[in-house]
Amino acid sequence: MAQASPPPSQSPPAPDPDLQTGLQYLKAGWFDRARLLPTQRDLETVTASEIDVYRREGQFAEGSMGPKVKAALNFIAAGGKRAIIAHLDQGADALKGKTGTHVVPG
Repeated sequence: MAQASPPPSQSPPAPDPDLQTGLQYLKAGWFDRARLLPTQRDLETVTASEIDVYRREGQFAEGSMGPKVKAALNFIAAGGKRAIIAHLDQGADALKGKTGTHVVPG
């Protein structure tokens, strides 16, 4: 017997073609994290050009944030409006803009 679809109020929201999320086991991207400098800080909302400078400086390890940052940059370069990198457990809050690293055009 076929199972009925959930009522519309329980259906998940339609995907947003202008938004990409990358959920992981880190809260957000960090600047100067690898060097453990006093300048270490969370990256909240950053432009693609700003995070690309940090990427080229080697701020994001290839086995950690590097691939996520590259994916976010590729998404923005392809016309995306916002890419989010956030902790797996904070996905809903990241979509609301409350946590994570939000990469935007610019």
